[in-house]
Formats: sequence, structure tokens, C-alpha cells
Amino acid sequence: MIECTHGMPRAGMAWRHVIISTYRAWLPGDKRGWRSRDHRVHNSGDYKRPPPTDEHEGLREYNQNLGGKAVRISAPCRGVIGETILSELWKSEYAVLVVAVSATHAHMLIELPIPTASVRKIIGTCKAKSSLAVRHQLPGRVWAARGKYLPVKNRAHLIEAFKYIRDKQGPGVWVWTDPRIISSTRKR
Repeated sequence: MIECTHGMPRAGMAWRHVIISTYRAWLPGDKRGWRSRDHRVHNSGDYKRPPPTDEHEGLREYNQNLGGKAVRISAPCRGVIGETILSELWKSEYAVLVVAVSATHAHMLIELPIPTASVRKIIGTCKAKSSLAVRHQLPGRVWAARGKYLPVKNRAHLIEAFKYIRDKQGPGVWVWTDPRIISSTRKR
């Protein structure tokens, strides 16, 4: 059971579940399912129910042949990236409840300004600073363009998002949680 000291966001702010992926981690035509921006291209599957393997085969081959390898964040770099993101958010005095960094993506639960353009700029800065922090281990581009900035609807959704980010990112993930949140301990 989580006892969350955080609730309603401050004026002009909103809680957001932010998801950013590494460069080329999930391309259009992926066998695991995918979504085009604004659903311009229909896909019959998603990550829970993948589409038929031959669906969008040409698109998959095209994207795989574009060049560049998919970026995977090594275990030692995950903590550096997570701490850099936290530092950048704290520097601007944004409230952060949880951050998780895995090999191919990062999840964050953050109180951010309401306008999406502001959120993109803030997260873009976090992505740039974290890439710079690991440039010797991961030269070149680390993060894919954009991300997901999902608004949190209410307190129950806030708690659900917190638990999902903290508990459901798989083995080897680096996780930080706000120490002011009282929660049951879990093994990693």
C-alpha cells in the first residue's frame, strides 16, 4: 500500500507520466506492434496483442535498413542517466515522484507545466543532458525524437502510474523514488 504525500498539482501544473525511448528501439513496422503518430497508418496490433508477422513487413524492412543501430543503455549507464535527469528536473524545481531507466526507455512521474510545448522543452533538455553525461559510453544519439507525456487524471491514477513505473519495468532497471513516499519495500 502506498501512502502518497503528493496529491493535487500546483496551479498551472499537471502530473505527467513521461515515457522516452532510446533511438531506434521501436520502429514503425515493429513485430511487437506499433502506433504511427496521430494513427495515420493503421496497425491491427499493439505490444499486448502483436499484429500478424507479415503485416507491414515492407515498412519494417525499410526502417531496419535506414542505418544506425538501436541504442541499448548498459546497466552502469542507467544510474548516470537517471541521476542526470533527476538533477535537471530538481534544478528547475519540478516535483518528481519516481524515475525508472531500462535498456530501451525511461519512465518518469513528474509535476510539469500544463502546456505540452513546455513539457517537450523540459524533457528535451533532460534528454540532451543525460546523453551528454554518458557520451563516452554511448557516443552519438541516445534518445528517439519526442516521447509520451501522459496527463494523470486523478489521485488514483497517480498512485497506479507510480506503482507501474516503480514495479513493472523488468529486471535490471534503475529506479529512484521520492523518499517522502511511504511504500512497501520490494526486491529488485
